[in-house]
Amino acid sequence: MKINIKHKYKLLLLFLSVAFIAFGFLGDDKNGVQSPRPIYKLSSTQESGKQGDAYGLNVNNVWMPINSKGIIAAVNVPPNGSGGQFAGGTFLFSGGFMLSGYSEGTLWANAVASASLVEDYLPGPVGQTGNSNAVVYVVNSQDEPFGQSWQDWADAVDLGADFYDGNGDGIYTPSNTNGIEGWQPDEDAPDLIGDEMVW
Repeated sequence: MKINIKHKYKLLLLFLSVAFIAFGFLGDDKNGVQSPRPIYKLSSTQESGKQGDAYGLNVNNVWMPINSKGIIAAVNVPPNGSGGQFAGGTFLFSGGFMLSGYSEGTLWANAVASASLVEDYLPGPVGQTGNSNAVVYVVNSQDEPFGQSWQDWADAVDLGADFYDGNGDGIYTPSNTNGIEGWQPDEDAPDLIGDEMVW
């Protein structure tokens, strides 16, 4: 079966695609990076690892403050304050996660909507309170392999975060085991996707 899309819709799809790509190149990149950064490059330029209750994600012209309760944007994090911002302009006042589903035939829902004073989430795994490791974790592509952020990621893994299991033993062990400088594919690492990951 062949589906025909009218010409105006093709132009709209092309425009939207170009717009999404172009937005990443507007304004000053807050990290001063002019080209894509390689993953696992030596020499850290940002403080990564355990961040406490809040963090401001600052990548590709986007400033997005978040906290450990699942609130997005409506979190005051220096230096840019609150609100999701793109190239200096605010585009998101407040956001959060919303989930729903069925449990044994009963419909349930929960959410984080701080603007409506709905905050259903707490830091840490379900049923566990007061865990001092239930904080925001950050790994950046510029972080030193096996450095502090990689070591801190072990606590995130204990709470359920993913990792790259280079040695295949099912246990996160971020250490240089083969004696070759830098990270190698047969060694464990945080499961970093992109320039920076906040968990």
